[in-house]
Amino acid sequence: INIKSHFVIDEEINIDYENFYLFGSLTIKGSVSDGANLKIDGDLYIEKDVEDSTIYCTGNIKVFGNILNCKQEGITAEGDIIFNNAENSRLACGGKISFEKNVHFCKLMAEKGVYGDEENSSIVGGVIQSGEHIEAAIIGNASMMNTEAEISISPFTKEKMLQLTKQIMKMREYEKTDTTEFLKMTEQLQELEDKLEYEINRALRNDDMVPKHILAFKKIFPGVYIRILKKSLNITESLERVSYSIVNNQ
Repeated sequence: INIKSHFVIDEEINIDYENFYLFGSLTIKGSVSDGANLKIDGDLYIEKDVEDSTIYCTGNIKVFGNILNCKQEGITAEGDIIFNNAENSRLACGGKISFEKNVHFCKLMAEKGVYGDEENSSIVGGVIQSGEHIEAAIIGNASMMNTEAEISISPFTKEKMLQLTKQIMKMREYEKTDTTEFLKMTEQLQELEDKLEYEINRALRNDDMVPKHILAFKKIFPGVYIRILKKSLNITESLERVSYSIVNNQ
């Protein structure tokens, strides 16, 4: 019997939590750092920073501080991810990514959009992939830092398919593979493939009423590469208060 509840840890989380699993929501009063590896079956609230750690959450993740140097698997949530700043990190979610200030040199993948604060946010360097809109006050910088902003179909679903396929291929290499686990993962992959096919067909039918857009509330700089589905554009001059979307296939 599992009783799902909300737990609180009133201390710093570090390498001592390198294989930590919790069935329930969790609030961490301190920071998470130094190789911590957390799996939370619920929502996660972190009141300070996250650095050099791996987190997977079936619900939402809210970081009141910054996300720093969380590479490789990085931060993954089936729901939304909310934070202040992120740098040199990988973030992926099945919902929205929302941030207050800066996203620098990160890889972001969000099924339902990436949204920065209208006044204070900036995206510089890295790759931003969204299934819906991408919005920030500033995209790129005066140094013409290479920055990619892309709207595609279900980037989070495709990323999960890629990771699951890698796991299945590894299992096939070993003679003593757990058959039950192998079949479970194969079924999960099929479910993801069906979901992606549905989203592709939905896009082809133009079921979305609002065109997906990439929006810079204040400024976008040269060096930014944007892509919306099959259309792409290199930004060659600084522009203020600009939005890009596809209308009539252009």
